[in-house]
Amino acid sequence: MWPGIIAILIGYLIGSISPAYFLGRILRGIDIRKQGSGNAGTRNVYRLMGLGPAIITVVFDLSKGILVIHLSSLFVSPLFAYLSGIAALIGHIFPFYLRFRGGQGGATGAGIFFYFIFIMISNHWFSWPALFILVLCTLILIYITHLGAMTGLTIIPFLVTFILLESPLNSITCLVLALLFVGWIQLIRQFMGWEIRNLREGISGAEKKEIRLWRTFLRPLAALFPLFYLFLGKRFVLILVGIVTLVFLIFDISRLTFKKFNLALLKSVVIKQREVKVFSSMSFFLLACFIILLIFEKKIAILAISFLTFGDLAAKCFGILYGRKNIFEKTLEGLLAYFVACILFGFLWSYFLEISLSMIMTGAAVAAIAEVLPIGIDDNFTVGLISASLMHMVKVI
Repeated sequence: MWPGIIAILIGYLIGSISPAYFLGRILRGIDIRKQGSGNAGTRNVYRLMGLGPAIITVVFDLSKGILVIHLSSLFVSPLFAYLSGIAALIGHIFPFYLRFRGGQGGATGAGIFFYFIFIMISNHWFSWPALFILVLCTLILIYITHLGAMTGLTIIPFLVTFILLESPLNSITCLVLALLFVGWIQLIRQFMGWEIRNLREGISGAEKKEIRLWRTFLRPLAALFPLFYLFLGKRFVLILVGIVTLVFLIFDISRLTFKKFNLALLKSVVIKQREVKVFSSMSFFLLACFIILLIFEKKIAILAISFLTFGDLAAKCFGILYGRKNIFEKTLEGLLAYFVACILFGFLWSYFLEISLSMIMTGAAVAAIAEVLPIGIDDNFTVGLISASLMHMVKVI
């Protein structure tokens, strides 16, 4: 018992060593926690002190948790060795000599996490395809956000879900899940603090004016359509979607017929400026869902509707927050976010339906490209139909 407690204590002490803090004091005479983003981590070190100190910081922070685990494993059981690694992470975040205010723990947590993931893959507790999908999406999101907290906030929930679907619950997987939970909370703090303040400054007045938050967050409710299809059958979901679509079409026809009613809806932020003379994007979206459900087989219909539902939401959020390079009327960052969302949700469905990785990748790529092309028809109508058609072709071939 005592050797295990000593290992945990040593892990905390080693983890509490903060290269970001000491390099700031030595090289610049500053407390890095009071400069820049206020985070004693690699990104803030790079911003304030340059590449060399940043490399030293990231290498030390990445490796100290793994180092602690290996040292502890020489004289304690594996469980206490793993706990000493977690203690190193806690020491990084809450160093006693800095009044328990250290770094966010991203690099240290990542190092420990990849160590555990290696063990899980070696024991066939986690699949290579899942790791490939997560690494690919992480790299794309890092490019979009420039190492922003949104990368981890997006990836971690899917990682947790994949682990729960694939892995047995044992000491390692439980520690990984606990590690991911702590990391996610830290990322929320980072995003809601310094990062969100900077992102707000980059959103133009025109973009703010066109955002309809209630509609943006209403869209994910369409995820119920695939779930109803899976558990209640095609007939039920066709009737449901058909009724909802009809309601929206009647609403649009009514407002387009009566001009004063239409203008009143515009002023009350129910519709957007570009929808004053045409059907709303919600009507186009629902009509596309109905056609997809009617024509295509179950797994293709479920994928296409999921792509259309979550891809559009991701493209809008990431495009507004991080969009830099324009492609027609959209952004490259929005296109890549669309692709990432499609891959993640497509792979999630592969646990419940017989869907090949090639079909997911093809459908995701086609949907993302179709979303940015200026076809002249509302992309809420075209994207799902185009991606479903291409996935059908891949299946036939």
